[in-house]
Amino acid sequence: MRLLIFLFLILLVSCSLPVSQNDLKTLVEQRISSKGFPELKLNSLKSKGGNEYFSDAHSVLRAYYKMELTFGKDFSFAEADITLEHFLATLGATRTGVTGLKSEGNKAGDTILVYGAFDFEKKDNKWTALSRLASQESSELTHKKGTPDIDLTEKVEESNKPRYMQYLGILDQIFKSSGTINERDQHLIERELRGLVRLLKVRKARRENKLVISSGGEQGSYSWWGEQIADAAGKNVVSIESSGSLENVKLLARGEVSMAIVQSDVLFSAFMKKFPDIESVDHLRRIVPLFKESIQIIVAKESPIYSIKDLKGKRINVGEIGSGTRLNAFSLLKKADLQPSVFADIRGDDLQSTIAMFSKGEIDAFFVTAAYPMRVITELAQKKSIRILSLDPYLVKGLLERGSFFKVKVPANLYPGVEGFESVGLWALLVTTNEMNEKPFYKMFLGKKKIPVFLDDPDFPKNYPVPVHDLLNKINKER
Repeated sequence: MRLLIFLFLILLVSCSLPVSQNDLKTLVEQRISSKGFPELKLNSLKSKGGNEYFSDAHSVLRAYYKMELTFGKDFSFAEADITLEHFLATLGATRTGVTGLKSEGNKAGDTILVYGAFDFEKKDNKWTALSRLASQESSELTHKKGTPDIDLTEKVEESNKPRYMQYLGILDQIFKSSGTINERDQHLIERELRGLVRLLKVRKARRENKLVISSGGEQGSYSWWGEQIADAAGKNVVSIESSGSLENVKLLARGEVSMAIVQSDVLFSAFMKKFPDIESVDHLRRIVPLFKESIQIIVAKESPIYSIKDLKGKRINVGEIGSGTRLNAFSLLKKADLQPSVFADIRGDDLQSTIAMFSKGEIDAFFVTAAYPMRVITELAQKKSIRILSLDPYLVKGLLERGSFFKVKVPANLYPGVEGFESVGLWALLVTTNEMNEKPFYKMFLGKKKIPVFLDDPDFPKNYPVPVHDLLNKINKER
């Protein structure tokens, strides 16, 4: 899926470029055939998009590309009349954009991989290649700052680089050409990379024989609690951020993590096998309720939106894929008979990005299922006048019938200057599996840094279907 997204974005960038791939090939072939240049054959060239900017009141297009060249004869800078700087400038590249050059010189048949860019100026509605190359400009800036030349002996052959470094180079080129990718697609790239990085962190920790807690998004309550629990449980336990409850319960069910923080309604649905892609759930065990949360729909104070029905035709954000917020948002919208097609725009971003968009007026409303008060919402209310919608009685009734929610009446000024509101609440639960060993448990609840929670919350539903871990009864007696 991620690969398809990246290919789509590359295509998105390339298809709108006014300079064609054949134009770039022609330009490269002209430059490498110039007098005094080493004998090189152009094997392949692919356009990597570009971006338009203004220079000295002229419109300039910077076109990026990736190409492969083969040396026709042996070549060494030590014996050639051409300098490294001239070589790079001719190819429209920088030192870091060329791989395959060898410190001792290259043999006939050796190939090099080049990520480069050429500048084109628009004259009479035509794009003409500039004699001044993009790399010359950056090279001159580098020399003006006094940075010394890089010795060719420091060059590393492509074949000796780890493969992941090659992929990072490709990603770097995608981002360099992001000038023609709209902001929404950039958010898409960021989200996919963020998910991949989280997964790599999890697997790295497991290879180091560490126990992993999957928490939540950056700056949220889940992330904070994850850090506190990891600190209390010992040096062998680490907390890693996630997109939220749904992703957490999936990771836990698959055995990717040892503990997770999960909304009580999401865990309930998972245990009742409501999610087709979560196959095994019988081994899940709850540890303890950490804190209470509520579903909050936030709008600007001057907004004409006063109920969920008023969201029709508006720009909304329902939360990141994998989050409990997103599940709650779509559940409410479905009950209100609001299909995705009725909105002017419907987005799914992490909370940090969502608040930034809301602050700039780019969305009209957003959903968040979180502790109340929540620090980032408090900070938002201090900068911008907001309201939090009260849920319609029929929506509250429908959620209460599920058994994993409770009614919430939040007083005025819990957030600065914000009126009170009525909604539904749920619990953020610390969850594990029946395979969890007892050592972290004892440290979490009986150690010097024990977490400040009630092991037996009297408000928690007695008929909740997910069983408590066997060790909790033992620890509760000792505590």
